[in-house]
Amino acid sequence: EWISAINIEVSDNNTLQDTDKVRYILFEDATRDVGVGENATLLGMIQMETPTKSSPTFPIDYALSIKYESREQEELNSLDVAAIKRFRKKYSDDNELMQKFVGMTACHIIGHDNIKEGILYMVTNAKPDKPEMRQRLHGILISPPALAKTALLRYATTLTSKSTFETCQTSTGLSLFAMVEKEGDMRMTRLGPIARSLFAATDEFNRTGNSDQEKYLGAMQEGFFTSNKFGKGARIICPVTILASINPP
Repeated sequence: EWISAINIEVSDNNTLQDTDKVRYILFEDATRDVGVGENATLLGMIQMETPTKSSPTFPIDYALSIKYESREQEELNSLDVAAIKRFRKKYSDDNELMQKFVGMTACHIIGHDNIKEGILYMVTNAKPDKPEMRQRLHGILISPPALAKTALLRYATTLTSKSTFETCQTSTGLSLFAMVEKEGDMRMTRLGPIARSLFAATDEFNRTGNSDQEKYLGAMQEGFFTSNKFGKGARIICPVTILASINPP
């Protein structure tokens, strides 16, 4: 008897580190409509197996169920709503409210209040697009060195989960977004840190070439990009918000 099965690779949503990747095998109904780059909760089991008598024993992870978190509606609980109402009542004026938010932002960096306000707009809108409109806002900081651009970028990634800070000096567009690797008879689409993030701060953006910068455009505008290599095609959902920095020549 034969059943459908596919290999997937998952990583820790909090760290986004390559060392935290775990490979699972999905079966039957779980193989349908597999989401690439989505948050998912997997329930499974690990078994130690030896394919042949002469081969080593190694662990194999079998998934019993998979649930995609982004496909379910998230709602605030009553305590969240009450806290927001108390804060809003204390700062009822819109200008006063924004000044309070800016004053709470990056307190270790003096000044740059206009940039801090822009970062708050970007972070609060760093979420998947709605069908009727795109809410994501992208930004770029352009200034001479030693004006706290990198510090602001690093701080911005602490304001929301599923965010990453990347330097462009030694990175390529493929490594930051997606690559298709050949492993024996299998083709594995490996997502880069930006493709797995909702908010990405990219330092020294001008160090990337034009061809690498073009790889950002589809994700920034449409919230997805396609990958077609080794005869393997994939539509990768990537609603990332980009905050970049540039030192002018």
